[in-house]
Amino acid sequence: MMDDILNNLTWEPVGWSGEPSDLPHVTHRGILRIGNQELECFQLSNGQRIFTEESLMKFFGRGA
Repeated sequence: MMDDILNNLTWEPVGWSGEPSDLPHVTHRGILRIGNQELECFQLSNGQRIFTEESLMKFFGRGA
């Protein structure tokens, strides 16, 4: 179910300026809208989608 929701987001490419590496890195950014709240999410170079602690804290009103 969550994959279906995330598949329908508009994903914007994020420029990668780091050193070449086999480690996953952020390639795309998306905004998940839930009610009147927005939750920033990211897609990694390995296809995994994540929420950062900062974006979750902000979503729940506990961050800056």
